[in-house]
Formats: sequence, structure tokens, C-alpha cells
Amino acid sequence: SLVSLAVRMRLDSFTEVKAAMDKMLAQLNEQQKEEYAKSELCKKDLEHTEDKIQAAENAKEDLDNKHLNIANTIETLDKEIQELKADEEAMEVAMKQAGEQREKENEQFQTEISDQRATANILKKALTRLKKFYTPELLEMHTHQQRDLNRPKKYAKSAGAGGAIELIMKVIEDA
Repeated sequence: SLVSLAVRMRLDSFTEVKAAMDKMLAQLNEQQKEEYAKSELCKKDLEHTEDKIQAAENAKEDLDNKHLNIANTIETLDKEIQELKADEEAMEVAMKQAGEQREKENEQFQTEISDQRATANILKKALTRLKKFYTPELLEMHTHQQRDLNRPKKYAKSAGAGGAIELIMKVIEDA
């Protein structure tokens, strides 16, 4: 009985150790499940963070490209603005020169018009005097005197000429 008591005692202690080990094993299994779940959550969060980082890097790259394009566009537009300003300045100079040229031409035109009017007035006065001088009465008298002096010749206007009066009238009309 003592032996059986000793065996029982040994077995009771062993049973307690075995129970403690089973409890410990259950705790370790529970802890392992929690750590696995935590590890999976961390992996998932890490993948999500890596995806966010990749998306942010892509967005940054896109924005850098846009920035570069905008900077190039600004540079191009600045050059075009400078060219347009230079063209504008050249046009202003050309307009000023054209205005000066137009003033000179207008002055010359006014002088020509004035000269033409003076010429027309002079020609009108000459025409008036010629008409007074060459009145039909004088022409008849002149032709009778001519006939008397040179009977064989007959007075006739030159067929090739229009006469001085007609010539002066044509010049006045042209002026």
C-alpha cells in the first residue's frame, strides 16, 4: 500500500504536471493563433501600405511629368510673347514710318493738286483770250483778207490738227 500510495503520489504529481503542460500547450496554441492573426494583419497592412506608396510614387511621377510639361509650355509661351513684343515694336516703327511716308506723299499730292488747279486756271484764261482773238468774225475777216491776197489758195483748217483751242480744252478736262 505504501508503494501504491507512492505510485499514486507520483502519478498525482505527474497528472498535475501533465495538466499544467496541457494548459500551457493550450495557451501556446492560443498565443500562436493570435500571433498568426497579428502576423497576417501586419502582412495585409504592409501590402496596403506598399500599394499606397506605389500609388503615391506613380502620382508623384505623373505630377513631375506634368510639372515638366507646364514648365516647357511656360518657357515656349514666354519666348512667343517676347517674339510678339518684338513684332509689335517692329510694327509700331513701320506704322510710324508709313505715317511719315503718307504725310510726305500727301504733301506732294497737295502740291500737285495745287499746281494742276493753277495750270487749269492759267489755261482757262488762255482759252478765254484765244476765244476772244479767234472769234468767228475775225476768222472770216482773216480768210477774206487772205483770199484777197492770195486768190489761188483756199483757206482750210489743217486736217491733222485739232486746233489750239481744242488742245487747251482737252488739257483743262484732264486736269
